[in-house]
Amino acid sequence: MASMSVTCEEMRQIEGRAFDAGVSAEALMEEAGEGMAAAVRQFFPVPGHCQVFFGKGHNGGDALVAARRLAEAGWRVALHEGFPREALAPLTRSKLEALLAVMERVRLPEAASAQPDARIILDGLLGIGAKRGLEGHIRLAALEINRLRRETGAAVFACDVPTGVDGDSGVADAAAREDLENDVLDRARVLDPQGRMHLPALRKLPPPLQRAALRRFLLEHGEPSPDRALLERALGMLDTAGPAAVNLADGRRLRRREGRLWIDGQEPRGGEP
Repeated sequence: MASMSVTCEEMRQIEGRAFDAGVSAEALMEEAGEGMAAAVRQFFPVPGHCQVFFGKGHNGGDALVAARRLAEAGWRVALHEGFPREALAPLTRSKLEALLAVMERVRLPEAASAQPDARIILDGLLGIGAKRGLEGHIRLAALEINRLRRETGAAVFACDVPTGVDGDSGVADAAAREDLENDVLDRARVLDPQGRMHLPALRKLPPPLQRAALRRFLLEHGEPSPDRALLERALGMLDTAGPAAVNLADGRRLRRREGRLWIDGQEPRGGEP
């Protein structure tokens, strides 16, 4: 399957030229959805469980077309509706009705929305036209996608771009970025069982995630506003030649010893690795 990378503006220009040539919005939606379903089948040739998150615009319609194609191929589909059906764009509503008809015809009932055996998630919440940060139902849905991905190991396939990510800059919305960072840090096991930072695990992370881990650790231990200067000093403690202690605002100290970072009161016992 041929592919190329374009900016959001270039994509809008391509769509505009297609419309000028007489291609309908429905035809583009069907093609986009079929392409998305083909990508899913490329990675998951055996039908499984598909969770569909869709918004009220045409991006949601793309995801619904993909879900219909997957249902026709034997996938079990669960719907996560972010808006009342009457709020959907007319074309998106028609694609939802078509999906429901297929699900009824092939006797694949809508499964519960948080099944632990979820394998894939279709993200059709927002498209390249979205300019505002995540708010309301969309923000909650994006956090739910991250929760399902984290807890079930489901793979996420996004129409256009992942919800909360600017298609041109690649910058994530603050809420989505924080949730993703927390997910990565939890998987990296940067804390030991006593809640101290485990330096070997922390050193394996790229610097931006090291800073995120240190910031979260300091906030959770009462440091009110860890600024960049404090984070850079703390980051220097990862180097064995760096400082063994850094002063905090309330007089406590962040300390390093025996492969751990801790704040006064969390001292490691002798002989710990």
